[in-house]
Amino acid sequence: ASQVARMKHVEFICEIMVSLHQEDVINKKTALDSVMKPGSLTAAQVARLRAKTVFALNRVRRMFPDIHRTRFSKISDYYSLVVLIAKFEAERLILSDRRRNKLAWELLTAFANGVDDVRLRQKKAQGSKSGQELYREYLLTVLEGTDEISHRRKREEILRNLLHSLFERRDENRLFSEEQRRILWNTTDNRKCRSCGKPLTWSEFTIDHIDPFCKGGRTRLENAALMCGRCNSRKGNRRLRKH
Repeated sequence: ASQVARMKHVEFICEIMVSLHQEDVINKKTALDSVMKPGSLTAAQVARLRAKTVFALNRVRRMFPDIHRTRFSKISDYYSLVVLIAKFEAERLILSDRRRNKLAWELLTAFANGVDDVRLRQKKAQGSKSGQELYREYLLTVLEGTDEISHRRKREEILRNLLHSLFERRDENRLFSEEQRRILWNTTDNRKCRSCGKPLTWSEFTIDHIDPFCKGGRTRLENAALMCGRCNSRKGNRRLRKH
C-alpha cells in the first residue's frame, strides 16, 4: 500500500510537470501516455520543467502556508490551484504586498469553507442555501467519477475569477533605460545613496526600485532613486525609506 501511495504522488508531480509544459490543464491519462513515448521530451526540457514545477509549488506554499487546513489539500483542488498560480506567473501577475496576500488567503479559505458546507448539506440530504450557487457549481467538478478536463477548466475559471483581481502585473522592463538614468541623475539635487548616504558619481551610481520590482514596483522615474551598487545588492526585495 505504501508503494502504491508513493507512486500516486510521483504520477501527480509528473502530471503537474506536463501541465506546465503544455501551459494548461490536461487530460491526465492522454497527456501522461503521450510524454512516456520515446523522444517526447528531452533531458533539458525535463530539467527546465522540474525547476518550473518546484518554483510553482514553492510559490503556492509561500502564498498559502496553511493550505493543508482547507479542501485545497485534496489532489484535484490543489492541482487546479498550482496550475493557475503557474499561469499567473507566466502572465507576470504577482501579489505585490502582504495585505493582498492575506486577502487572497482569506478569500480562498472562505471559498473552501463554502464548498465544504454545500458538500456537508448534500450528505445530510439538505438543499443548498441561497447564495451558494458558485460553491455548488465548483463542487460538481470534483464529485464526478473522473476528473475530466472540462471539470478542470471550470475549476480554474472559478478560481481565476476569485483571485485574479488581487494580483498586479509586473512591469515589462526590469532595468531602467539610459534615458531614465540620465533624467534621474540630472534632476536629482542630493546625489547620495538613499541607503548609506555615500556621495555618488556618474560612473558608479545605480538606480533602485523604491517599491521592489519583484513586488510589483514599476520601472518608472517616480519609483526610482539613486543608490550605490553595494547597498542596491544588499537591499534585495526589501522596501527602504529614503536616506
